[in-house]
Amino acid sequence: MTMIGKIVLLFVLLFSAHPFLSAQDSNSPYMVLDTARYVVRYGFKYMADTVNRKMMEGETVLEIGKHVSRHCFRGHDESELSYLERSSWDAEPKFRFPSYDPAIDNVYIGYPKKNRMTAAMNLGCVGGFLYEEDVPKQDWTLSDQTKVVGGHECRMASCDFGGRRYEAWYAADIPMSLGPWKLGGLPGLILEASDSSGEFVFTLNAIESASDSVVPITMLKRKYRKMSRKKCFSYRARMYREPATFYSALGVLPNGMRIVTPKGGYPYNPIEKED
Repeated sequence: MTMIGKIVLLFVLLFSAHPFLSAQDSNSPYMVLDTARYVVRYGFKYMADTVNRKMMEGETVLEIGKHVSRHCFRGHDESELSYLERSSWDAEPKFRFPSYDPAIDNVYIGYPKKNRMTAAMNLGCVGGFLYEEDVPKQDWTLSDQTKVVGGHECRMASCDFGGRRYEAWYAADIPMSLGPWKLGGLPGLILEASDSSGEFVFTLNAIESASDSVVPITMLKRKYRKMSRKKCFSYRARMYREPATFYSALGVLPNGMRIVTPKGGYPYNPIEKED
């Protein structure tokens, strides 16, 4: 059997397996939605500050389950959980804002049901926000242009989405129509993607099989405020641009805590532009 044939067979076997049905751990801070069969790691470069043209680097993770997939910024849940579990605010009377956060949501495809998507934003002491909508569809233009990414021959495709123009490279020998963030719908897994301005760039770091271990796809247990995407974006934009006013208006800070913010707010360059 050829290498491509083996990869296709492995995907078929993994995705025909029984879904993750173990009981939820009531003591866990996470809710289990599915179990990952594959984990795709992307190097992520993003321009948080468009004035100073400051590029930041990190890693995002795409967890692919039978029913649900999740894309998130690596380590986000752990840092958020640490924040929520603080026993006291007394040791830190000043609230400092994550000034170079990439403003990218945790995206769950297939949750709460097939063909639906949930995007969650965990905004520290403000709380959790989420919106639910149909899985977004991109109108891709396919190209005959090819290149090799991570040992896979990929083809190029382009589309306009979320106020940006994207170029993506997908591997037809990996038959999954997923990719980083909300990008997907191509006849193969997206291994690289970038917007035309070069402000958001995803490059493949690794594709890992989770067939020999249980890798749960989780969502942090917390009270989320469910609202429209437009309203979620409006809240987040205000938090960056007018943090002191925003936090004070919501009344979420403990008594005596003051907010340390620069004049004029923080750089705000979300991957998905506001409508």
